[in-house]
Amino acid sequence: MKNTRKYDKNAINIVEFRKHNLETEFDRIRRIMSGYFEFVYPFIENKKGVIESERIDSVITDMLDALDRYIDTCREKKLSKDQREWYRSYLYCVLVSPDVYTEWLAPEYGYARKFEDIIELTDIDPVLQDPYEFIWYENHSWEDEDDTQRDILFYMAHSYRCLMDKELNEIYTNREKSIYKKLAPSFEWGYNRRRPGMDLLTQIDVEKAEAEEQAEAEEEEHVSRIRMEDEISESDDYLGYNPDSESQLLYEEENEPDPEIMLQIMEEQEKEDQHRFEVAMGTITKWCSHIGDKERFEQEYKNFRKYFFKADLSRMKEDMTHLVDAFLYESGISAYSIDKNYGLVNKAINSAEASIKSAVFRARVLK
Repeated sequence: MKNTRKYDKNAINIVEFRKHNLETEFDRIRRIMSGYFEFVYPFIENKKGVIESERIDSVITDMLDALDRYIDTCREKKLSKDQREWYRSYLYCVLVSPDVYTEWLAPEYGYARKFEDIIELTDIDPVLQDPYEFIWYENHSWEDEDDTQRDILFYMAHSYRCLMDKELNEIYTNREKSIYKKLAPSFEWGYNRRRPGMDLLTQIDVEKAEAEEQAEAEEEEHVSRIRMEDEISESDDYLGYNPDSESQLLYEEENEPDPEIMLQIMEEQEKEDQHRFEVAMGTITKWCSHIGDKERFEQEYKNFRKYFFKADLSRMKEDMTHLVDAFLYESGISAYSIDKNYGLVNKAINSAEASIKSAVFRARVLK
């Protein structure tokens, strides 16, 4: 066959773009087959939309039991008691936590809205199992939208603050309080980025020194500017310069902002800020009533923190994938759980394959 195309940069971009689209479609099919796209709310809420302790306890126990059965069948190493307790608290927190970004941006309550979220939220950086890193991370500036990627640990902490109206350091152990005290300067300065390859405490010392050096430089610049202005003023006075001259006053008057316009802009900005605040607080209030048992959330969040520092993160995503797969299979939600009627699903898959082959053939003929 004669070569009619060059595999150049443009062709590579086309191929990669279409491959990406194809993988996206395959992923949608996998989600439909597995049941990942199904919402979790029907399993944990009552008819009034409030999470019931009995319902969520029941579904979490069923999930963990399904995972145990999978592990018993497919591998030797079972879950330790601590790992199971940690998974229980993780599931509770992700199923009832709101998706809170900041106190100013309206959040959506219900973090793990679909079963696939239970798996996706396991992307936690193992570095954060160092208590210094963990406490530094969860006490970051909540308002900085340009922060490094935030994960479930960040949102859990903020959910706790909103729900219990407490600061995080109120639940710290004595050791964590000691760490918090050492890290406190970085919270006060508002630094929110880790420097690659630098120890955290060293970074704090370096940034403190840099902040002091910058403050001294700004003070020197301020003093120098004042001296220069004084010298210019003396020189102008000597030359007979009159700062209150008619032309100077006219210039200032022509370039002065219209007070009414400025007042209108300020009022509109104030109304917008107030509206955003009310929406955000209203949504958080709605979530606080939606969750039902605030003390239970506090208990599970504390338990999550307790076990997090010794949990095995390396197997967490795999375990949560098997947990969701097994639970959805046993609940009859997964397409893989269909028995004699599975042929209908398989026929649709084969039909899609035949349709694609036919479409490719026709497209080649027509080009």
